[in-house]
Amino acid sequence: MPILSREQCPIPNLVRDCIGTPLGFKDANTNGDMLETMVDLYRVSPDEKVKARLLEMLHIVRDIMVVPPGAVHMYFQPNWTPVPDIARYSYGINTSNILAKASRLPCLESDTKTRDVVKSVVDTVLQYGWDASRGGFFYGGSTFGPTHLEDIIVFIDTKFWWPQAEGMRALLRMALLYPDDERNYRQRFHQLWSYIKEYIIDARRGGWLWVGKDSRPRRWRSAKATPWKEPSHEVHSLLECLRLLRS
Repeated sequence: MPILSREQCPIPNLVRDCIGTPLGFKDANTNGDMLETMVDLYRVSPDEKVKARLLEMLHIVRDIMVVPPGAVHMYFQPNWTPVPDIARYSYGINTSNILAKASRLPCLESDTKTRDVVKSVVDTVLQYGWDASRGGFFYGGSTFGPTHLEDIIVFIDTKFWWPQAEGMRALLRMALLYPDDERNYRQRFHQLWSYIKEYIIDARRGGWLWVGKDSRPRRWRSAKATPWKEPSHEVHSLLECLRLLRS
């Protein structure tokens, strides 16, 4: 039975589910992954029912979750009405990669709208969530970067490992598609890879640290494998970078 309210929840006073989504709401994380699932399923089972579900999820992610100038909503009412919340630049990068993956399907080859949305998301995250000094992507904050609320700055400057991994393939893809763009995606790609090698990769013992050593001096010592951290993001990203370079 779906738990759609606090009253239906067997755990007293629980407000959010196990992945942090408020009870009764939909989220960009789960449904972005559902789009990617439909893309993978269609590749091995390209029938009309799967295609219909794929296009339905594409519309939800591209046309409802993402809004100009390239921001990604995180939470939604059951009818897909967006709910205001802080912007998570990290999920913007991840969503752009999922949409780009969908746009490579033969049934979407002529779909320029998806490619335009992907570019708008990457450009927005680069403008407001990129560390211009050391490189790397910050986690989140206001849609338009650090914002003052009274005397408090709302901004999450932690650089977790997985947005950096997702950023690798996003920037390399943009560099190949738009080599003459003023944002110089190729240079950003090299800066990000340098940042990862210096602050994220454990050169002594192997693996990627939880956060960059420059952003959370204590937390980077956390375990490199937990129920919430495993190597899927970095493996997928590096394999995709190899595919892009070889193509």
